[in-house]
Amino acid sequence: MVEYPGYIDIRKIGINRTGLTTEENCRYSLTINIGGGEKRLICLLMNPSGATESYSDNTVNNFIGYAKNKKYGEIIILNVLPIYATNDKSAETSWKNLKDKEYHEKKNLKVIEEMINHESDKNDIVVSTGFVSGVAFKEKVKEIYKLLANLNNTCIISYKSNENFFREKYCTYHTSRKGEFDTFTKNPFKFTIDYDKSRNKLTLKSSDAKRFNFTNINIRA
Repeated sequence: MVEYPGYIDIRKIGINRTGLTTEENCRYSLTINIGGGEKRLICLLMNPSGATESYSDNTVNNFIGYAKNKKYGEIIILNVLPIYATNDKSAETSWKNLKDKEYHEKKNLKVIEEMINHESDKNDIVVSTGFVSGVAFKEKVKEIYKLLANLNNTCIISYKSNENFFREKYCTYHTSRKGEFDTFTKNPFKFTIDYDKSRNKLTLKSSDAKRFNFTNINIRA
């Protein structure tokens, strides 16, 4: 177990989850008060690892440190898969074994929608999903991108970015991999998302020509 930094008051941590008295061990959101500014950092990650209202994990602590340095007042952790697991392989297994997947998937999307739209002018959004095989991960990411589309926010690719990974899977690398959180903090890659509902088309737009060859990626939503 990993302790939260000493400046975090765990009594003010908000968590939306199941699993206290059931086999369905899911977490839909984790809200942590940092103190300081009015801006809010929303982090969209792969799946919950270990963080609860009592104990943190390394990835969450990394983002807490980043948020404090950037003087965010609050950090919210959301996930593509709401199931607790320690890596992509265990996430795949746990998700496949989860009962009532449709219920949890819908609830997770609803929580994401509510969080990103609440006082959206105060939000900065980090996208750092990684990828999980065998769970229709691309489809789940596309549904989330629809929610993120057309917001006046910046979506940031964390970790080392790879054009083929982004183009083929529509996903960003996860910051916890190989200890590369510094890549995110020192040289984040920025992109925006448009969604044309009438044509059911998502467009991932990037202007970072130094790191990518493409201007945008069109996805059939």
